[in-house]
Formats: sequence, C-alpha cells, structure tokens
Amino acid sequence: MRKYAIQSLIAAALIAAPAVSFAKLTHEEYKTRKDSIDQRYDAAKDQCKSLSGNGKDVCQEQAKADRDIAVADLDAQDKNTDKARSDAAKQRAKSTYAVADEKCGGLAGNNKDVCKQTAKADRDKSLADIDANKDRYKATAKADQEKNDADYKVAKEKCDAFAGDKKDSCVKEAKAQYNQ
Repeated sequence: MRKYAIQSLIAAALIAAPAVSFAKLTHEEYKTRKDSIDQRYDAAKDQCKSLSGNGKDVCQEQAKADRDIAVADLDAQDKNTDKARSDAAKQRAKSTYAVADEKCGGLAGNNKDVCKQTAKADRDKSLADIDANKDRYKATAKADQEKNDADYKVAKEKCDAFAGDKKDSCVKEAKAQYNQ
C-alpha cells in the first residue's frame, strides 16, 4: 500500500507541476540553491561514515538519491518546461528505485529476489504513470486551448454589434480575457 501511495504522489506531482508557474531563476539564485544541495549531500554522506555494511551502502545511496532529486527539481524550476518537470519526476522514480534496490542487498535468498523484483516493478509502474499523466496533461491543455479559442471567437463576434471606439474596446477586452 505504501508503494502505491508513493507512485500516486509521483503521478500527482507531475500533473500538478505544470499548473504551478515558476519564474526563471537568476544565475545567482540557481548557484546558491545548487550549492545548498551540494552541502546537504556532503553532510549526509559524512553521516554515513559511521555506519558499516549494507546500512552504509543504503545511507550513501539515499544521500545520492536526495541530491539527484533536488538537482532535478531545481533544473525543472529553472527551465520551467513540461520536459524538465517530466525528467524530474522520472529522476525521482529512478532514485527511489536505486535506494529500494540497495535495501534489498541486506536480504538473502528468495526474500532478496522478491525485494528486487518488487523494487523494479514499482519503478516501472511509476515511470509508466509519469508517461501516461504527461500525455493526459497534453491532451487536457490542448482541449482547454481549443475551448478558450472558441469562447474568444464568440466574444469577438459579439463585439461586431458595436462600432468605432466601443468595438475596439470590446475586442481589446475579449483579447485580454481569453489571452489572445
């Protein structure tokens, strides 16, 4: 159930992300945030030094995953494109898999095999959800644009009832309202 919840969160994040508009980061903001990510990664790696065996491996993989996810999210915010957001969601799924796979290293026999197969299946489902949601978002955005264009044409046609400055004002308002 927990794994399904993680997949759902990843899919929901991909759907919601395009609705959130990010301003392009300045070079300084980007560099500052990137440096902060690197510092957190170094600190997390240092905490792993006191561990040993599989626990240390898992700790290091988790630190790497956190860094990779944060960098992908930062790049998505900076680029502000659907592709960048999709890439960030895919990086999250791949990093989550890498950590889960590393945790399987502490198991033996059939339990290890089942653990690895479960991790792979969860990753594959997450990646499939991301692709499906990306396609769904594109279809919804296209339909919304077509509806908006149709509403604009109706509003513009209504403006034909006016003349002169009143018509110009009406058309201007319609363009503003329907982002034309």
